[in-house]
Amino acid sequence: MIYASSTQVSAVVPYEIASAANPSVRITYEGQTSDAYPLTLAAAAPGLFAQNASGGGPGAILNQDNTLNWPGNPATPGSIVQIFLTGEGQTNPPGLTGAITTATLPPPQVTPAPAQPIQVWIQGLTALYTALYTYAGEAPGNVAGVMQLNVRIPANLPLPGPQFVLVSIGGKMSQPGITVSISGAPPTSP
Repeated sequence: MIYASSTQVSAVVPYEIASAANPSVRITYEGQTSDAYPLTLAAAAPGLFAQNASGGGPGAILNQDNTLNWPGNPATPGSIVQIFLTGEGQTNPPGLTGAITTATLPPPQVTPAPAQPIQVWIQGLTALYTALYTYAGEAPGNVAGVMQLNVRIPANLPLPGPQFVLVSIGGKMSQPGITVSISGAPPTSP
């Protein structure tokens, strides 16, 4: 369990659920148990975190200098941003349900990585631009299942401002509507 409020419950889906025949979830509160809610299994179901926890708008994204990315603090084309998400599926080495991720693997990987292929795109005005990722793994200091994806912002984006970002893991696409803010031009050399 991550947290609970009067309107929302957040929990980590155990890695072990992958072998369940008919998975479902129930919530128990003050001795009362809800009806079972059936779950659909998928090898991956990426979901990007939003700054306001709504599932849309500015993403939970850090700029290359570890400051929060937002329209007042955009990333520079060519720089690297850290995108945080969940739903990466099983990892290599295998994830441990409920474990707090520590950087224990030899560089450059340092934490367990998604076992399935990853693709990243940033939506420009009329086209999707492929963004190369430089790191994909569980986010250190977070519960297993929170993923960090370090992505280089394409230098050829035509317009500055908030741009949509999409991530595919194992062919499963993240939700639409998460944005990364990008400045107008890459830095120039002195």
